[in-house]
Amino acid sequence: MENLFQKDEDAADGLTKILFILVRYQNLEESVLTQDAEAISHTTSSSTHELLSNIETRLIDIYQKVYLYQIRFVLQYGQGKWRQNIGGLLQPEDWKQKWKEIEISYQLVDQAVRDRLGARTIDTWAAVKEIETTTVETLKAVHELDSRMKQLGIKGQSTQERDLLLKLPIAADAAFDSAKVLSAQSYCLEGTQHEVLCKIGDWAEDPGGELIFWLYSMAGTGKSSIALTVADALKQRIPLTTGRSPPRTAFLGASFFFKQVDNTRNDIQRFFTTVAWSLAETFDDFKPLVAQAVNNNLTIGTKAPQQQLQHLLAETLFILDNNTYLPIRLIVVVDALDEFASWLQADAKSTFSKPSVN
Repeated sequence: MENLFQKDEDAADGLTKILFILVRYQNLEESVLTQDAEAISHTTSSSTHELLSNIETRLIDIYQKVYLYQIRFVLQYGQGKWRQNIGGLLQPEDWKQKWKEIEISYQLVDQAVRDRLGARTIDTWAAVKEIETTTVETLKAVHELDSRMKQLGIKGQSTQERDLLLKLPIAADAAFDSAKVLSAQSYCLEGTQHEVLCKIGDWAEDPGGELIFWLYSMAGTGKSSIALTVADALKQRIPLTTGRSPPRTAFLGASFFFKQVDNTRNDIQRFFTTVAWSLAETFDDFKPLVAQAVNNNLTIGTKAPQQQLQHLLAETLFILDNNTYLPIRLIVVVDALDEFASWLQADAKSTFSKPSVN
């Protein structure tokens, strides 16, 4: 994430520099090149014409690079913060390199202009450079003030959202990377369970795949190890098994490892609330939606699983999906759900088959 924040700074820094490039060359075109072109229009000197044409060609090249930079900037930052970060992971932008390409071009123009126009124009540009330095310092001060004001607003909003999320009863020990789970379960050994891990990987990346991948077999055949391996790979962004690429569009949304004999992990009443809480903690865009759902029904933690699924997950994910344009697949890894046979027989089938959930 630190790399993403650095890229944000690089992008903004490049945009500030571009502003003064445009000011500089507008002055060059209006006050220098136009007059120079009129002055040499009656001469037959091929070298003079060639030099002026060379400057104009290089200016066009700079404008082309500037426009491409601005277009990429708008596409990257004209969306929510979480989608920026995810977009950055899927398709990173090297803003420093893009600015370097522009810088190389304008240095060539500067040299050509020095050769043609002499010290008078350079003095003018030095004054522009001084204005640029002063303006950049002013912009930085304004940016810092704006950032502090936003931080105060975000802090207040985050505190309110945090207070609402804390109203949800959760099972923190049920997460795949909790101490209790890791002390009782182990990952798949390298090269083992290759076939089933490949099937899960294909399903996770398939935008048209089934809603649920249900893995079932006899007890002791490694289902928990498979679930642990999948959850870890999705979170760490590493291949699920040997010979596969890291996940591209599939991300770990939440995990829940049931255990009948563990009082911290055997309460179905905390299942959907824990999943919703985990999603909110993982994805910033999801947090205010869950907080609003809790605010709309402050006793949601005591409701039946079907109601919790409907209000905390189905409705909020529907809103998130409509506002997300990246092909993201949020995977919830659940282990040992079959230990709750009574709930499965009575409610699970109807819970997961409601149209609103699908």
